This record gives sequence, structure tokens and C-alpha cells, in this order.
Amino acid sequence: MADHDEDRFAEDIFQRALSNREQHGENLLESFIPRLDESVQVFNNVGPDDWNKPCYWPPGPEPVRVLLDMRIAELTMHAWDIRSTTDTGYHLSDDSVGVLMQTVDRAVRRAFRPDEGIQQPIRYRFNVIGPYEAACDIVMTNQRTHIEPCNAQSAGVTFRCDGETYVLVMYGRLSPDDAMAQGRLTFQGDTELAESFGRRFKGG
Repeated sequence: MADHDEDRFAEDIFQRALSNREQHGENLLESFIPRLDESVQVFNNVGPDDWNKPCYWPPGPEPVRVLLDMRIAELTMHAWDIRSTTDTGYHLSDDSVGVLMQTVDRAVRRAFRPDEGIQQPIRYRFNVIGPYEAACDIVMTNQRTHIEPCNAQSAGVTFRCDGETYVLVMYGRLSPDDAMAQGRLTFQGDTELAESFGRRFKGG
């Protein structure tokens, strides 16, 4: 949608989360479970011919199947939010990483904002190592940012990381700067361009 404001959208989500926390207090989890069951029931009632039907979503209509993918990704990441605070050794499962990697394109569209100062497209290449290997380019222009498969065009910088680091960075749970400082994210190429990735990143 042309008038969609991603920053306002994110702020609205944040404010609703605060409101729910204030309303339910220590009973937050108990109030959440029935709502989750309702969501499961809604998707269980989707017929085989309905998965590609467009459904309302604030940034713009999405097929029902995409909303299910987003819901799974959301719950997986929030599980990480909770578990990682009480268990420093907690990691996403390989299966979770595989699913989340398929939804990173939508996270990337939300993670960066238009920048009129970009005069030529910037290409950040990511080589993701096993068990779910992938190679893709995050291409940033002054209007939008998107993911596309690697092609013959050269990239200004090439990052390398495992799948968990990739999705945690793209979903805003691990900053690019921290990932590089911890050695989880390495790069080859233009140092200034690599550092600019972290500065431009707003979080998925």
C-alpha cells in the first residue's frame, strides 16, 4: 500500500504489546494461549481452494498461505525471545531455521527504510552455510530493499554466517555489529560498506 508507514506500523505493534502486558499482568501467558488456539482453529478451517485467496494485512493484501507462514515465523521468534532470556544456550532448531529462512524476504522489506541518499543500488551478498545452505543478495536502492538470488553482478561486500545467525540478524534479534563482534558474521570486501549494513538496518 502506497500510504503504509512501516515505522508507525511497528510502533502500533509495540504499543499494543505494552497495553496487553499492562492489562493482563502476570496472567499474560494464560490470556495468550486461548488466542493462539483461536488462530490455530482459523487456519484449520481453511479449505484446500482458499490458501491463495488474498487476505487483509496492513502493509497490503497477502494470500492466506503467506499469513500462515508469517504467523509461524512470529511464534518461533517470540519463543526465542522468551527462551533465550532464561537459557543462554538456547538455539533455534534446524527445522525452525529452515522455515524462517523462507520468510526472510518479508523481514528484509521491513528492516530497511527508503534512503534518498543512495544514488546507485547497493548489493550485500550473503553466503549461508549448512545445514540449510543459501546464497542471496540483499539489494538496496533509494526506494526499497529486496532479496534476490545471487547472479553475475558483483557485490560490494559478501557476508558469511550460519542459518541461525542469518535469521536472528534479519529478524532484528541480533544486530549486525554484534554478530560481527562475536565472530558469527564475517565478511569479505569493502569494510565501510559492511559497516553501513548495520547502520542502515532497522530490524525485521
